[in-house]
Amino acid sequence: MNAPFSHPHLGPAALQSLSGPHQLFIGGRFVDAKAGKTFDTYDPSSGRVIAKVAAGEAADIDAAVTAARQAFESGPWSRMTGSERSNLMWKLAELIEAHRDELAELESLNNGKPIANIRNSDIPKQLRGHPLHRRLGHQAHRRDLESRAARQLSRLHAA
Repeated sequence: MNAPFSHPHLGPAALQSLSGPHQLFIGGRFVDAKAGKTFDTYDPSSGRVIAKVAAGEAADIDAAVTAARQAFESGPWSRMTGSERSNLMWKLAELIEAHRDELAELESLNNGKPIANIRNSDIPKQLRGHPLHRRLGHQAHRRDLESRAARQLSRLHAA
């Protein structure tokens, strides 16, 4: 068996992320590809294999789309207000910020881009978009409330 992947520029959290199985995330859980296939992903700086990753195919895509549709139609997201969705988006931004170094290390290892560039440019650019998502969520919630109020008023006037 091969030794675990190591790299001088990766911290413990990034190395821990690389140590586990690399499965597909479908229906709220990690699963192997239906065909059981994997592929090697490589460190572009050395050509060394980083990990074996589940190789999703058409059947896996179909399962993921079905699970996503079911989650959207009957899961909590579709019943949340815009404000609640906005709060979740804000929490996601906070988690990205909290794990910025680990994410930058892993992304650099995946695509060969300098860690500093990802940490100081790519991730902050993504995070700058999250306040917009938060505002949009609140605006959607306000429109929802206005729509409900309008329906209630029209019922009162119709009575």
